[in-house]
Amino acid sequence: VKFKNKNNNTLVVPYLLDSFPESISLNRLKIMMKIKREHHYKVFFNYLDNCSYVLAMHSFKDKLHLNVKCQFIEHPLIFNYGLKSKKTDSRNTLRFIYAGSLNKNVRNPWVIINLFKKIKLTEFKIVFDFFAKGDYNEDIRKIKPFHNKNFYLRRTLPFNDIMKELNSTNFLVNISDVYGLQVSGKVFTYMSLGKPIINFYEVEDDNTKKILDKYPLAISVSKHSKISEIESFILENKNKNVEFSQLENIFYDALPNYTANIINNFLNEK
Repeated sequence: VKFKNKNNNTLVVPYLLDSFPESISLNRLKIMMKIKREHHYKVFFNYLDNCSYVLAMHSFKDKLHLNVKCQFIEHPLIFNYGLKSKKTDSRNTLRFIYAGSLNKNVRNPWVIINLFKKIKLTEFKIVFDFFAKGDYNEDIRKIKPFHNKNFYLRRTLPFNDIMKELNSTNFLVNISDVYGLQVSGKVFTYMSLGKPIINFYEVEDDNTKKILDKYPLAISVSKHSKISEIESFILENKNKNVEFSQLENIFYDALPNYTANIINNFLNEK
């Protein structure tokens, strides 16, 4: 910002994904967040008011009241990967995949595991693969087969390899952070594949839930959800896909070219 103020031809355009002053996970401890929040907001808004423009996620709409132009956008991650949808080879097997980190006090896999143990669907063999890393790895490794269900911890994979795995499953699984604030970019990668998505959330005002409520093949569930609703969703959607053209219409502002055009307009105005 100091450089910008001394050089009139300089543009400073921050791109806001998560709110650091309000994030318990980023501040590590809730008490630290409360102690430092006022100071963090003062620094945060002072910086933004001295920028040229601001790009921010929709979740910031009620929080930002700035003296500079602000454009609210979505994660620019809806992308056509050109992958032809594949399913698990066996008709009697249903495969579920979670890919990402599992860290204590942020994302807890036991909500999923305990709910899935209650699911019957005895006509199917259920395979749940965690392509994950974090604090829960050892716990997942120790889970024994439970009736018709098997839980596996898989090693993390390079992007192209994990995309092949995600594209070959029946269902994709997301775990929202326990505070419902952060929206993982992975959710948009999931939607780009057009697969049915099961989202597990902890708080009713969950930001990821708000996004997936617009996705045609998603269900958001909590530890209080009825098992029958989850079973019905699985049976009704196990062979369905969302066409990419439909995604383009629903999440037009999550397409990379949408954000690119906004940035180009900023540059042209300058």
